[in-house]
Amino acid sequence: MTTATATTTTRPKALKQGQRVSEREQAPHIDTHAHAAGPVRLHASRELYLDHVEKHFAKTEALQALGFAMPEVAALPEFGSDRALIRALRCDAADPRAMQVLDGYARCAAATLDEAAALGWIVSPRAGTTIAFATSGLLTVIDGGVLRTMFFAGIESQEDRAARLGHSDADAAAERRREATWSADERHFYRVFRPAIQLIRKMPDDAVAGACSQYGALKRVLPSASALRFEAWLSYRARSAAASALVERSSA
Repeated sequence: MTTATATTTTRPKALKQGQRVSEREQAPHIDTHAHAAGPVRLHASRELYLDHVEKHFAKTEALQALGFAMPEVAALPEFGSDRALIRALRCDAADPRAMQVLDGYARCAAATLDEAAALGWIVSPRAGTTIAFATSGLLTVIDGGVLRTMFFAGIESQEDRAARLGHSDADAAAERRREATWSADERHFYRVFRPAIQLIRKMPDDAVAGACSQYGALKRVLPSASALRFEAWLSYRARSAAASALVERSSA
């Protein structure tokens, strides 16, 4: 099994007087087993990175999911709430708060990609494109050596879920009572991971000219639905955690 590697991040430098804006837009890089060709850039520019993190992580449901998937990152003050994250993202690139977010995001990306590589949950629907999925429910796409997206694929608010399922207020209240009895593992599985799997299985797996978001291609490498039930998911997470611990001990 391929194991995870330690995150190596090359961060953007502060601008000096007279430097061009394009230098500010140079994105940091991470090393990951999921991309054999070398380091992966975190988005094509700083502006795209900022927009992406704010869109996909600066919301309550995503931060709650992050708290389960990467508790050491979610514990950072900058990830304490959607407002705190947005404030940090809007700081100057050299501000310590902005650097904390960048480092946390890079760690999430590397962990997601390395776990996907270790489990074999990674596919290349076309040359130069890599789509990866982890037990956290995070889905990533690398295209041309650039991380184009990373997000919790199946996440939705309780209001959105109730509307989609046509739940009445009474149904929604009953669902909240059931959820209150779940463990943290069960809550993440049923509210984050399983909806992501359901979304992936609904997506088409066909070649679309110019598209790098063929999430349905993951169906080629993911286990069957019956092999991804709760107990099996716990087993996959345990395998990934053991592999990561082995790498950390060997790197110490």
